[in-house]
Amino acid sequence: MKPADLRLPSRAWKVKLVGEGADDAGGVFDDTITEMCEELLNGSSVPLLIVTPNTLNETGYLRDRYLLNPSLTEQRHLNWFKFLGILFGVAIRTKKPVALPLSPIVWKLIVKQTVTWEDLEENDALYAQSLRGIRDIHLAGVTKETFHEVIPLECFEGTSWTGKMVPIVPGGRSMPLTFENRHEYVEQAVNFRLHEMDLQINAVREGIAWIVPVPLLSLVTFSHLELLVCGLPHISIALLKKIVRYRDLEAGSPLIQWLWSTLESFTDA
Repeated sequence: MKPADLRLPSRAWKVKLVGEGADDAGGVFDDTITEMCEELLNGSSVPLLIVTPNTLNETGYLRDRYLLNPSLTEQRHLNWFKFLGILFGVAIRTKKPVALPLSPIVWKLIVKQTVTWEDLEENDALYAQSLRGIRDIHLAGVTKETFHEVIPLECFEGTSWTGKMVPIVPGGRSMPLTFENRHEYVEQAVNFRLHEMDLQINAVREGIAWIVPVPLLSLVTFSHLELLVCGLPHISIALLKKIVRYRDLEAGSPLIQWLWSTLESFTDA
């Protein structure tokens, strides 16, 4: 398939459901995109996304957001991430958003915005707290002699976004962690986490480039890109009232007022 084949303005492909009589005038295409998103969030068959550590630990912010799975590094996995990027590009081009609540750090990495300690902390508060404890352990009166009585880590290993213990630098298992090099350890642990998804991010960017020009990504903020791909997170009833058209009814009729009252009582969830 050529990239140009997917650059249609309304829908990127036409869907034919086997055994069903649906004619894809746009609605069936939308339904398949919705099912793709649900499958991605479910993660049972296509584990491209993982929940934030804060979700698992039930602490901090972003407990309803997802990250790219950094453990998927084989070429077939990267092809999956490339298709995810294609899906993002299709959403931008067709103006049909996808319901994928990704963490802000993912969007920042896609647009190559600098990520910092704060991005780590808002996704994994407990890990950031533990690293801060190692860095500032001298404030608690811990010395070189008592360091390993308090800190059980023996080498330059840290926790992945997936929760597994992994080397944070090449040969990290053979590099001893000491009181003297703890600052270097914390710096490397943070850097590893912040760029652990780079391989997957690059594959997503490659997929987006199939549909929209890559230079576009350097012209938008991470939040604007999220808006282009995922749409508004909340439905504005006030805006809906301004654009709705009535047939055989007036705006002030009781039936219409009941409708608006019902819609306004709904939550975004």
